[in-house]
Amino acid sequence: SAAGLPILRTELQLAASMATACTERVLLACCDRTGDVYGQSFLLQDPKSGKPQTYILQGDCLMEVQRFKTMFSSWFMGNEVYPDGGAYLSTPVDPLFVLLPFFERSRSEASNDLTSGRTDGMFCELDQILTVESTPQLHLLQALAQSQLECICDVKEAFGSRYYRLNDDMVIAWLACKVEQARAALSHVLVGMEESAQLAYTIGFLAEYLSERWVHALARSLQVELSDVQAATAAVGSVRPSPGVAADTPAGKMPKVDPKAVAAAQAKKRAEEAKASTLAKQAQGTRSITSFFKPKA
Repeated sequence: SAAGLPILRTELQLAASMATACTERVLLACCDRTGDVYGQSFLLQDPKSGKPQTYILQGDCLMEVQRFKTMFSSWFMGNEVYPDGGAYLSTPVDPLFVLLPFFERSRSEASNDLTSGRTDGMFCELDQILTVESTPQLHLLQALAQSQLECICDVKEAFGSRYYRLNDDMVIAWLACKVEQARAALSHVLVGMEESAQLAYTIGFLAEYLSERWVHALARSLQVELSDVQAATAAVGSVRPSPGVAADTPAGKMPKVDPKAVAAAQAKKRAEEAKASTLAKQAQGTRSITSFFKPKA
């Protein structure tokens, strides 16, 4: 086992793009109280890149599936050897991160409707928002979404139905809460970092689930320098490889990140900028050394 999780043999059909000659897979997952680890697997758009990402819905828990593999690895199970030494790890993810781009799209489409006369979008039923021809599996998240949508949407009730419209201020407030939760969870690796560096690094983690628009708005709301967030995001790297990407390839390899090293680099950069600014101020009003010499006649 790894990190207290059971190693399981599963026949999960994660995606056609992941199919190989060996159909057996190793999945690391958390069991529920009944010991059930199986759920319904499907593909949805990654909230940041828009590329297909595998998810598993297990009861009322949505989990994203990541693949990890080192070079020259294999699995020994019983009397058999499986040449694909990779492992799939399913971890819980807040469904609102996955749904946020679809609510943005719905509001944008409503705003572009010339007959509506509105620029802030119209209220729509949840069925309408989650009906996307290219992503039919989206309706599977409807039950999970209903209990949380009031965190990011204005809600109206009429004729026994509920209507939703994305609210930017509520989204930023919700994301600020996520920052504090993630910051608390990362406290053991953020020791010794300044508060601004901690916030920048934490936003860098959440940026893996957010578009640039929301990252910029969140940094501005928390009064964090965007350059610090961008540096932290680059250091964190892509921690969620797309389905079918092996971790021993350059595109899928996870970087080893030291938060303190990132903070030290940011502090050094700020010190250099402050020193350059001080020298520039001291140089004001001084004369160049060549001004003391007159050219020969």
